[in-house]
Amino acid sequence: MARKMIINQKNRRVASKAIQSILKPTYFADGVPLDALSDALEELGIFMVQEDNTEWEGFLCGSKGECFIRLAPKSSEDIDHPSGLAFYEPFENTGLRLTWYKCESRRDSKFEVIGYLT
Repeated sequence: MARKMIINQKNRRVASKAIQSILKPTYFADGVPLDALSDALEELGIFMVQEDNTEWEGFLCGSKGECFIRLAPKSSEDIDHPSGLAFYEPFENTGLRLTWYKCESRRDSKFEVIGYLT
């Protein structure tokens, strides 16, 4: 049975500050800054993961939306999986919630992006 992955409060605060430092401008011309968010979390040893527990790959589209991306510690990586892919055991007590909305009323039509750890 897989071990339960729990992020402690100190690491959660550090990750939350990293996310907020990227999203502090709030408005972005090119949509959600996924690469910057992923890079910041990876520097802390945290990976965004898909439903199958592999590293998250994808894009977000639409003029508005929301998503929840599961997070996992690098230490949970299973590279001996028979498929040859790296698998991760996600945290049970946190994830990344993102919402975005394209502000058509703004002259520059930027996206308002809000993100936080649940």
